[in-house]
Amino acid sequence: MKKKNFRLLAVLFASILFAAAGCKKDDDDDNTPTPAPTNEVTLEGSITSDMTLDASKTYHIKGFVFIEDGATLTIPAGTLLEGLPGQGENASALVVKMGARLIANGTETEPIIMTGLGDGKEGKYDKEIRGLWGGLILLGKATTNNSIAKRIEGIPEQYDAFYGMDGNAGADDGDNSGSLRYLQIRHGGTDIGAGNEINGLTLGAVGNGTTIEYIEVISNKDDGVEWFGGSVNTSHILVALCGDDSFDYDEGFHGKGQFWVAIQDNDAGDRCAEQDGGTGDDEEAAPYAQPVIFNATYYGNNQGHFMVFRDNAAGTYANSIFANASEGIELEYRDDKHSSYEWVSDANPGAELMIKNNVFSNIHDGTIATQIVAYAESGDLPPDHETVMNGLFSDNGNIIEEAGIDAGNPVPASASSGSLAAKPADPFFKDAPYHGAFQPGGMNWAASWSLYFN
Repeated sequence: MKKKNFRLLAVLFASILFAAAGCKKDDDDDNTPTPAPTNEVTLEGSITSDMTLDASKTYHIKGFVFIEDGATLTIPAGTLLEGLPGQGENASALVVKMGARLIANGTETEPIIMTGLGDGKEGKYDKEIRGLWGGLILLGKATTNNSIAKRIEGIPEQYDAFYGMDGNAGADDGDNSGSLRYLQIRHGGTDIGAGNEINGLTLGAVGNGTTIEYIEVISNKDDGVEWFGGSVNTSHILVALCGDDSFDYDEGFHGKGQFWVAIQDNDAGDRCAEQDGGTGDDEEAAPYAQPVIFNATYYGNNQGHFMVFRDNAAGTYANSIFANASEGIELEYRDDKHSSYEWVSDANPGAELMIKNNVFSNIHDGTIATQIVAYAESGDLPPDHETVMNGLFSDNGNIIEEAGIDAGNPVPASASSGSLAAKPADPFFKDAPYHGAFQPGGMNWAASWSLYFN
């Protein structure tokens, strides 16, 4: 019995010592805690060397984050980036400088998402919320019609953020700023002061070595996509519910576009497309703003402006659908200098303004005279301006017809009765023998990966 009791006491004593040692270890851990793992990473300042993000983490964009000349930032498919809130110099944006690259290639099942803080991949904010952060800015070395390199809009003056080359010396239309595919840009457009907001996607002198396709910009406070010169080609672009223009080009932009979609908010938004040629004396300098755009679908809010060509802008729209607007397409006329109106005339070679083989649906009062109109910014319109505008519409295969689309479903049920313009002999353009950005009766190519259609 004594031996058994001794053994029991020994076991009990050992248990007390073990427990005491365990308590001591816990006390030590409390004094020197081990940091808990986190899936949130802050990006701030400058990225000066190649960097690859991790799709399993959430990245917070703090302030203006610059990818510097020579560096490449790679963002894998499915990555979530959230811009922190802030105004003025405290705004947040991701900026790709000249000579830098951004490789952001999402997939149809795993798009890359750039949005405001707390939105998450699923989209916790109402779709119409705007201005939660800045946006995405790409700066390149392609040609513009500016006489000097310029600071991009939306960036405070203390930052070095220029695009283009002085006098285009050393400019390269094949410049490569990277690759963007299956990318959502949500709820941007922070105001940095004096009405200077950031666009959802800003392209300053970006070259056609850059790949940009399958992009959604939704609910940006300012423009959806804006080009400042450059030659970049873009396809499958959806801009929805933005507070200003859906698409805006300026300063001699001369790239190509196909399958562009603009859908306006019923209570907000200026134009589906604003086409500008340049600024100041550079308006009349080459290269002229004359992109070639096929298979666009622009659905307005039937309030106010719809599309405008001004400041000496030219360009081509073909095989497109323009629908639901209280005003037609406007062309600016000036008597003090060259203007967009004059590019319609063969007497002014150098650029072309062509609107051909498009479907106009529920535009103004449905008469030919209101589909394309001229307005005088300076002086009086020429006496024959109505004849010129009616000819631009009627002589180029445009028709007035119900397109059978709406803001929730931009896919026509059936093909239109209008003729089609021949596809340009350029490998960029895909075969699309129909009007608008979606094949009639076919699939909506944005339905599976965009926020707007989900």
